[in-house]
Amino acid sequence: MKMFSRFLMALVAAALLWLGWVVVVPVTVPHAPYKLTVGPNRTLNQVAHELEKEGVIRNRQVMVLLARLSGADRKIKAGLYLFNDSVSMLDVLKRPAEGHPDEASLTIIEGWTFHQFRQAVDKSPDLQHLARGWSDAQLMQELGVTADHPEGLFFPSTYLFTAYPVISNCIDAPIAPCKPSWMRLGPGDGAICHTRRRMSC
Repeated sequence: MKMFSRFLMALVAAALLWLGWVVVVPVTVPHAPYKLTVGPNRTLNQVAHELEKEGVIRNRQVMVLLARLSGADRKIKAGLYLFNDSVSMLDVLKRPAEGHPDEASLTIIEGWTFHQFRQAVDKSPDLQHLARGWSDAQLMQELGVTADHPEGLFFPSTYLFTAYPVISNCIDAPIAPCKPSWMRLGPGDGAICHTRRRMSC
């Protein structure tokens, strides 16, 4: 009986040590900054699976269970979260639950042609170009702009955005606010656009 009790205590101690290692001991991110995108159409299981696959967390089942037990799964906010160097599972859960996402940016340089602007959108790792293959006329129609051509309509600035925005106010002219846009970070909905000039919709 004593042997069984000692074995059981040793087993419990080993389990607690393993759990502490999984949850508290930091993991070096595969590349810095590591970008975690939490979207309204992604489940906690999907996010945890991606993090485990990329080596950012050690066990996705533990993360999901911890999030549900702590209530973090009900507080997680959509957004882009950046992690540098090493991060623990607790850190990964804490940032989205606090709801303070990081911002990505896109810079439109003065003097750029509209073609150069669209190339910058295509090359941005933080944006998905939904209008690839559209003509300029199609794009203007989608934005609700009646101009003959897009040259000169897009204001040169650095536009800051969080994950899942719709960026529609890059145009230096009054248009209907928050119209469906031709570039966004992911498949989610929303309408957030702000720049260093604080143009916002």
